Amino acid sequence: MPIKLRKQRKLRLPADYLERVLGAVAAPPIGFWPGSEASGAVALDLSPYKNPGAYSGVLLGQPGVPGMEMTCPLYDGAASYTDIHNVYKIFDYTKNLILNPSFETNTTGWAAAGSNTIAQSTDQAKFGSNSLKCTYNDDVIITLYAMTLTAAAHAFGAWVYIPSDYDGTQVRTGFEAFVGATGITNGNADMSTRDQWQYVTAFATPVGGDLEGVVIVRETGTSPTAGKFFYIDGVQVEARATVTDYTDGSLEPAERYGWTGAAHASTSTRESGGKEGGMLTWGKTSGSGVWTDGLHHLLAQLRADDDNRFDLRKQATNGRLAFNYKAAGTVKQINLDGQSSLDWMPLIITWSLGWDEFRAYLNGVQIGSTLTGLGAWAGNLESARSAIGAGSTGPVEVWDGSIGPTILWAGASAPPAVQAAAADLAVV
Repeated sequence: MPIKLRKQRKLRLPADYLERVLGAVAAPPIGFWPGSEASGAVALDLSPYKNPGAYSGVLLGQPGVPGMEMTCPLYDGAASYTDIHNVYKIFDYTKNLILNPSFETNTTGWAAAGSNTIAQSTDQAKFGSNSLKCTYNDDVIITLYAMTLTAAAHAFGAWVYIPSDYDGTQVRTGFEAFVGATGITNGNADMSTRDQWQYVTAFATPVGGDLEGVVIVRETGTSPTAGKFFYIDGVQVEARATVTDYTDGSLEPAERYGWTGAAHASTSTRESGGKEGGMLTWGKTSGSGVWTDGLHHLLAQLRADDDNRFDLRKQATNGRLAFNYKAAGTVKQINLDGQSSLDWMPLIITWSLGWDEFRAYLNGVQIGSTLTGLGAWAGNLESARSAIGAGSTGPVEVWDGSIGPTILWAGASAPPAVQAAAADLAVV
């Protein structure tokens, strides 16, 4: 099922390198932060998922990788970092509890109130070829989906498309009939956003003894004229406190996404990127003293907890680069000693539970041997411990020097493909 890109401000990036990054593996990267903004606090993500990071204390607009025609951020070794925790939305494991979330085969499970109608439609689609066309006639409850949840935090997200001639005053999504549920149980669509898809979210924690209810799309303001309609697609309910990117079992890569039963008639899951994937980043120290300062300096890190994390770093040991992966408490580390380079360095790590291998690359050449015996990654990314240029947003273990593009892949097809592409991605 193709993924339609979100709109985002464009950055200047050499077309050939951009194409090589996006085409390096069968599935596109889940995060691609070029770092070439001239100013501002937003670190744009050029992957199809568009989950931007946030700069703090970095000096933007500094000389970047020669030949890339881009500037880069400079990290001060003390207080600067780029927070990329937003990538959790596509990195983390999740399960979509909606059995028919994208209306590709029918409208089973969904209902309309009163004389309202719902219908599978090819007029608009955010995912796949169809959406649900919701037509108002006489009831403010336009469409609903019955669910039984657990007494835990849940997040609800739905893509909504409101035509320019829709004349109701407020489309709302949310949880209803879960009496006593806490949270922001309803979410309002932006009624000024017309003829394009927008994402509307709501959050609820049902209480024990009242776990049956509905997720609903309704009109809460002045009712529209009979016959007016809008569309919904990519509906998701997750047993977690935050929404993640839309999931169903027909998305790619197939190694990450799957239906738990029949397609478009069962729950669906997305495997964590911590089990299968790869990361590349370009780094450069500010001077020779960084190699012998006795400190850890991190180029990039993603971490769920102390037993599940990976990073690229200059280690406290003089002259040592360390390529680290740890899952379920099992450490895989490849060290490269005797380093003193003041040039740009492209570093890559790849990991695969399915292939049972961890590899490291510098300048497109594999470093050390392929390590086996990997653990199984568990857990979701910590909010303060996924960063470029530091080990946390504290910050700690801050990089001292410049960092160029940072790229993150996920999926069982990614490690072998990234390995094959390592030499190509290490040159401009």
